[in-house]
This record gives sequence, C-alpha cells and structure tokens, in this order.
Amino acid sequence: MIKFFLVLCIGLCSCTGTMEKANSQVVIKKEHTIGTVDTTFLFQGKVQSMFEDSRGNFWIGSRENGLCKFDGTTYTYFTTQDGLSSNSIRYIQEDAIGNIWIDDRNNISKFDGKQFIHFDKSFIPVIRIQENPIQLTKYDLWFTDHTKFGVYRYDGQSLAFISFEDASLNLNQEYSRFFISSVTDMDVTNNQVWFGTLMQGAIGLNGKAFTKISDESFDFESSQEFLHIRSMLLDSKGNLWIGNNGIGVIVKKGNSLIHFSKKQDKLIPLDEFEANTHKRQFLKNTGLQAVFAIEEDNEGNIWFGDRDSGVWKYDGKNLQNYKDIYHKESLDELVWDIYNDRKGNLYFILVDGSVFTFNGNSFDKFQGF
Repeated sequence: MIKFFLVLCIGLCSCTGTMEKANSQVVIKKEHTIGTVDTTFLFQGKVQSMFEDSRGNFWIGSRENGLCKFDGTTYTYFTTQDGLSSNSIRYIQEDAIGNIWIDDRNNISKFDGKQFIHFDKSFIPVIRIQENPIQLTKYDLWFTDHTKFGVYRYDGQSLAFISFEDASLNLNQEYSRFFISSVTDMDVTNNQVWFGTLMQGAIGLNGKAFTKISDESFDFESSQEFLHIRSMLLDSKGNLWIGNNGIGVIVKKGNSLIHFSKKQDKLIPLDEFEANTHKRQFLKNTGLQAVFAIEEDNEGNIWFGDRDSGVWKYDGKNLQNYKDIYHKESLDELVWDIYNDRKGNLYFILVDGSVFTFNGNSFDKFQGF
C-alpha cells in the first residue's frame, strides 16, 4: 500500500570532504550527510542486501539506489549525494561499537551515524600470517577483494589485507578461479573462519595457518564433479555447510565430509544438469544442485536457495522443497541470499532485487516493514 510521504533533510547540506591519514590508511571523510526520510519503502525490486543492527534498525542495500535505514517507524535513504561511494551496496555489517560498514565492491566504507568514511584499499597494509600471526575474534569484519588473493579484515582498530598467497594452499594463479564467494561466521570452538572460493575450494584461517577443503578431499566419480562454491554456513552446532553449483551441498561434521545432496538423492545426472543449464531450461533441474544461499533459522532448520529448483528446508530429518517462489525459467528468480533477523523472520533476496518472506506455508512479496 502506498502511503503519503514526507521528505526531510537531516543534518547540513554541505558536501565538503576531507582526506587524512589514520592508522597508516588514507580515508576520505564526508563531513556532513543528507538523508531523505520517507514513510514508504522505495526499494521494491531493487534490494541486494539486508542487515539488522544491534539497536534493531534494519539496513537495506540497493542494487542501484543506495542505502536505506528503517528505525521501526520511518525509512531514511542515503545515496552518493549523501556520502556513499557507490549506490550499489553489496554487504552490510556492524562493528563492536555500532558503526555500520559497507562493501560496495570497489570501496570499504564506515558510517558512524554522522558521516561516511571511505578507506582507500591501496593504502591498507598487507599481512602474511606466516610472518605475522593474528588473533581472530568473533567481532572481526571481513571484506572480499576482486583483484587479489586474500581478504580484508577489520579487527576493531584498523584494516589489514590478509594475503592468501601461501605455499600450503597451492592456489591456481588464475584469479577468476580463486574469487571469494562466501565467508562464514567465526567457529569459536576451533577459532577459525572459512572462506569459499569459486573453484579453489574452501579455505579455513585460524590466524596462524590455513587449512583447505579441495577437490582432492573427495572421491568424486568423474572429472565433471568439482567444488564450485557459491555459499557457505557455519550452523549453531558447528557444522560447515558448503553449497556448490553443480554438485549441490556438502556438509563438514567434525572431520567427516558428507555429500549431503547425494545422500539425500537430490542430484540429477551432471550431463542432464549441464544440458538444461545451457538450454536455459532451469526448471528441469529439480535437484538440490545449484545452491547459491544457505541460512539457519531460529529453530535450527537449514534453508537452501537453489538456482533452479527453488527453496529447500532441512529439519535434521526431512528435506522439503518449496517451488512457488519461482514462476518462470529465468535466472532473475535465483535466490541470491537468505537473511534471518533476530525475531526469526526469513528474507529471501532474489537476483532481480525482489524480496520474499515465508509465512509458514508459502512465500509473500516483501513490500516493507
């Protein structure tokens, strides 16, 4: 329902910016921000990311229209005119003192409630853990890079680039094969964070050394079977779920690796899967085989977003498929991300920018809070 709206300006309308050096990193500050307040949700069909902060505010990143904050009553919208470095917001995180951090592919930005601060990646120092081990904490924030073998980490004080150029990983130097597609929460028991790559396996980091789950970790039946990681989840029991494009889901329980999709008999032959994909007949791929999103709900159920076959829910015993979220043979309806808020509401973000919620039986189009 469209309601009347009121447009306001928050703060000063100055666009003055300053550059300074702090913690050996060059930052560009936007001295004042402007926000547009509205009583309606304006990002319908354009959402790329969602996040609920510790104060209960929801932050929604758009594919092209910037950032939105919902405080329970009104929506405040920010764009590049208000200090954002890009209107495409990929990921949103919060640090231990409540600052909001944004990854927009080209920049790492922090919003302290008053201004946006952008960190120039070219000035962020590089750390090789073989020479300088680091102490991981559950408060660490991680940001991916698209031109380097490694990942950025914010430890609460400063940013550093953690290099993955380690002989033990034996990485293929073709960067497109390394591309980090997913990052898990910290495994507190093992003091470890996992990073999923497109074609070079899953990489675990404990601050002192790397571990790797690679193709060689499995007894695959053919050369067509290989890790192509699109999503990962560390669940509340410490199990690591790995979603692949082609071979479905693998779960690591302790030291055991289980091909979950195969065990559940939810794979169709790879030749058939590939043929359907090339013909863009995606709905013929009916298995749990191309998993781009994984999330756990408040009851411990594991949810999967499959590129072709819709949404799946696993309650620990049974696997249920919900197909009504997809209606046509198009990649636009791919579930790109699943977000679980603190009240247990699940949000299914599609690649076309639309969002759905689950009512217990079927899916409803999200049109705002």
